[in-house]
Amino acid sequence: MPKIQLTRKMLDELTEERDQLIKLQYDEILPALKAAREKGDLSESAEYSVAKKRQEEVIARISEIDGLLESITVKQDKENN
Repeated sequence: MPKIQLTRKMLDELTEERDQLIKLQYDEILPALKAAREKGDLSESAEYSVAKKRQEEVIARISEIDGLLESITVKQDKENN
C-alpha cells in the first residue's frame, strides 16, 4: 500500500476520531445492544437493529482509520522546517 502523507494536525485529528469512535462503541452502542437483548426477541427489535447497524458503521470506520494509520507518513509543516 502506498504511503499517505499527512500533517501532524491531520494525523492527530484521525487519531482523535478513532478514540472517540472506540469510546462511543463502549459507552453507548454496547450498552444499547445489551439492553435490547435483555428485552427478548431480537428478530423484531428495532432498538437492536438500529444499535447493530450503528455498531457495524463504527467498526467499519475504525478499521478504515486503522488502515490509514498504518500507511501514513507525517510531512513537515512549512513553519517547522
